[in-house]
Amino acid sequence: MHNARTNASMTSLFFANVLYWVCAGVYSPFLSAHYTSLGLSAAQTGILLAATPVCALAIQPLWSTIADKLGRRRAVIVILCLAAAVLAPLYYLASTFVPVLLVTFAFSAFFSGLLPLSDSLVIELADRSGLDFSRIRMGGTIGYAIVVLIVGRLLDMAPQIQFAVVSAALVVFAAHMWRLPEAGIRANAADDPKVSHGKGLLSLFTSNEIAFVLVFAFISSAAIGFIGAFLGRYAVELGEGQNLVGVLSAVSAASEIPILLVSSKLVRRFGEMNLLIFSCFMAALRLVLVGTGIVRSRAQTWCKSVLRSVAASPDVTPS
Repeated sequence: MHNARTNASMTSLFFANVLYWVCAGVYSPFLSAHYTSLGLSAAQTGILLAATPVCALAIQPLWSTIADKLGRRRAVIVILCLAAAVLAPLYYLASTFVPVLLVTFAFSAFFSGLLPLSDSLVIELADRSGLDFSRIRMGGTIGYAIVVLIVGRLLDMAPQIQFAVVSAALVVFAAHMWRLPEAGIRANAADDPKVSHGKGLLSLFTSNEIAFVLVFAFISSAAIGFIGAFLGRYAVELGEGQNLVGVLSAVSAASEIPILLVSSKLVRRFGEMNLLIFSCFMAALRLVLVGTGIVRSRAQTWCKSVLRSVAASPDVTPS
């Protein structure tokens, strides 16, 4: 009986993670190509893509505070999903920079709160059931890799469906999250004398290690975020379409799977800090290779061969 409940919990939490990353996979990787198709400049595209993290920085603490005070993270997640699902089709009404920017802010105000809240809920429920979150997180990677392949192909044929699919995925995600148990407020954190109060963001910098991780996250995200943000525009400039974006995003996501499978062993052997430093150097190498054009011609040839192998038509890319 205990094993059956554990397996049921694992399946439910696994698909919760899958469904969030399905929503993200339908929306995020293909945005820059969509903006390019509207005739927006690279500078305008950069501003629009920056609007989401800026909005997240301002809004996420609000949603987290509301969820913690109410002790109803699940309910807040469902509300955010449904609100974002209603707002996503507004992208169809926006074709110039300012309207697209307003729609992006409105959508991101709700969508950006989903990842931290759903992760915190799933992590706590996994801990309660004695489950390994890295295995659950793998579901998100698999779901993301599959959906970007499918959606990339579909958007090449019917680009107008993107935001309708985003809305549908968010509704499905909301329905699944509503079925999860409520975790409540974590361990009465508000009553814990070890928790600092009234210090705001300064309370995060309680050790050199935390400060290092935060600075590392900022620097690495600035670099990695640039690649993800302009991948779609770069594909369009190469004469490719959304299918290429889907393939590259799928390959990138799939590369996480071996790491997730052995992450616990790697951490035990090398330590978190050493792994973070190594990953930072590898990300820098990737930027140098792509940014200097060293791998450009080979990358195009490889991408075309991958596209031919996964597409229904043998002539899906131009010569």
